[in-house]
Amino acid sequence: MTESNIRHSYSERMRHIRNYTSKLSSAQPNVMTSFYALSKASSTSGVVDSKTKELIALAIAMAFSVTIA
Repeated sequence: MTESNIRHSYSERMRHIRNYTSKLSSAQPNVMTSFYALSKASSTSGVVDSKTKELIALAIAMAFSVTIA
């Protein structure tokens, strides 16, 4: 992650992600339909509740955002 990427706001990042996934959906509709189905299935409660899954995702995101000097 570059320093300029860090400065982007959450709304800018989400707009970029929506734009990119929209392009992917147009180019590969079957792949994205399957991806969204997987995403939905993995976020429902089961053995691990939804809140715990969100916390795990947050921890992973934070671990990936740490840069090693």
